[in-house]
Amino acid sequence: MGVGIRARVAAAAAIATVCLLSLVATFGYSAMVAATRESQIQLLDARLDELEERLRFGDDRLVGSLQIDSGLRVVRQGSEFPPDIPGTLSIVRKHPDPTIDALVGVVDARRIEATFDTIRLGLWVAVVVTSLVVGATAWMVVDRALAPVRRLTRQAEANMASRSLDPVSVDGAGDDIDDLATTFNAMLGKLRSADAERRRFVSDASHE
Repeated sequence: MGVGIRARVAAAAAIATVCLLSLVATFGYSAMVAATRESQIQLLDARLDELEERLRFGDDRLVGSLQIDSGLRVVRQGSEFPPDIPGTLSIVRKHPDPTIDALVGVVDARRIEATFDTIRLGLWVAVVVTSLVVGATAWMVVDRALAPVRRLTRQAEANMASRSLDPVSVDGAGDDIDDLATTFNAMLGKLRSADAERRRFVSDASHE
């Protein structure tokens, strides 16, 4: 029975830990992904502001240029927009210049996604390891708490084997186990009194 109690408590503690940490990790991971992507968009938006400033002051290096760098492009009227690349975040901003269709900013998020995958794996490993540690700790705590119960059980079994009604020992800790031992000893005291009365009755009856 003791093993069953330990297993149930350890399993309950581990499952509760998994549920709680999974919930926290999910919300935390989602918030981190959203904040990271928002910061990337804000950074890209700031770079587009700089590009507009350069266009406004007639930077000769931009004349006739379709691609400024790997992340910023000036799409002229009649030109095709750059194709969507999987794993990227992009901003398309209209421009008042009639010769310019739009400004396009692109940031490669594939390395960021790879980092997210690593973080996600680390979170799940941490959840599993923490749950195992909590379950093992709960097992040891319950095992230690049930040690006095196992001691009382062994004493009771020894009394049954020897047909003895001797009282079991009380630790004196003042806890529920002591209450159980005291109650058990009171029951044994009544059994001893009843046995003594039975013996006297048998002795008197035999004498008569």
